[in-house]
Amino acid sequence: MTIFERKLKYGKGSNWVVEFNGMDGKRISKTFPGSLDKSEVMRLAKEEESQHIKDFNAGIFGHKKIGFKESADMYLQKRCTKKRMAPNTIRRSNVIVKKFIKYFGANRYITSIRKKDVEEYGEKREKDGADTSTINIELATLRTMYNKWIGWKLCSKNPVKGDDIFYDKKPKKQRFADENETQGLRVAIYSKSCSLTGRGLVLLGLNAGLRREEALGLQWEKSKEEKKKNKKVNYVNFERNILVIEKQKNKDYSELPLGLELKRCLVSLPKDSKFVISHDGQKYNDPRCLLRKIFKLAGLESFSYHNLRDTYITNLFNTMKIKLKVIMKLARHKSAEQTLAYDHTTDMDVKFGIVDLEEYYTNLEKSKSEVKNTKSIQLVPISTNR
Repeated sequence: MTIFERKLKYGKGSNWVVEFNGMDGKRISKTFPGSLDKSEVMRLAKEEESQHIKDFNAGIFGHKKIGFKESADMYLQKRCTKKRMAPNTIRRSNVIVKKFIKYFGANRYITSIRKKDVEEYGEKREKDGADTSTINIELATLRTMYNKWIGWKLCSKNPVKGDDIFYDKKPKKQRFADENETQGLRVAIYSKSCSLTGRGLVLLGLNAGLRREEALGLQWEKSKEEKKKNKKVNYVNFERNILVIEKQKNKDYSELPLGLELKRCLVSLPKDSKFVISHDGQKYNDPRCLLRKIFKLAGLESFSYHNLRDTYITNLFNTMKIKLKVIMKLARHKSAEQTLAYDHTTDMDVKFGIVDLEEYYTNLEKSKSEVKNTKSIQLVPISTNR
């Protein structure tokens, strides 16, 4: 630490200047009025240096202490925009940030939050009955917020760093509709209380195995502008009787066969929008209320739209008895492990499999004996004389 006196450029008098090395390696300079004694300046300079060390350890840059609400609003304004995120993601981020402000406090400094505080938040959410996946999403959001704040030089440490904070996901049981539930669902979608849009949306998941976003983004055709820009679009091709899936999870190109039942349903839908599943001439962004009514009408509890895809793949396995490679192509899976997760075989299926194998062997023996009998028959030449 060095102390020296600097004369003022304009006017009489001078100021005391104190310089010391900061914790980040930079030279820090502080100015004090010249009316103070040198001993008083030394005392104040030592206080400044000790405060700088405390602030640096706490992660404060430039001695700026910002509250949680102020920094959270900054995150929402800069990060959660329509260009960067989907509307549902923005809505979810706002809800999660409100939970953080309620728990940590609006005026609490972001640099004062430690790893222990984050762990206590996770324990509280678990006691409240929140699912482990929900807690992990909230903690991941908080980690992203701190990464952005570090980039904006509001703090230097991230208390959500490390995988030990996150919770292990509990394995969920796959939910799919059995024969009775599938029959009840089909009765529900063909009833008068179900709209054509609802019927089409359910059949796209049940008969084609489309995911929700794929079904909602399905278009009647691909426009010329989209073809020029090589934009990935999901659309229907009635001439070839296929569904073209360009925009999907694994980023591959797929063509799915269009069944008769699904084709009849799609033809009957209104064409007031470029999207197949539309509402008031626009894309149906949030059909949760519609699906909830249909599933309630069918008597399905704890059932989601993705469970229609689960039912579709399970029926391909158990009911249709199609080859694994064919099911992989229809399900649009890259690995066989993903597809085999939908194979719900039981002890009865194993017994029936043995019975089918024995029937196959007996049929082979019968066919061999028939071939031998045909060889033993002597062919009599037909005389040409009349």
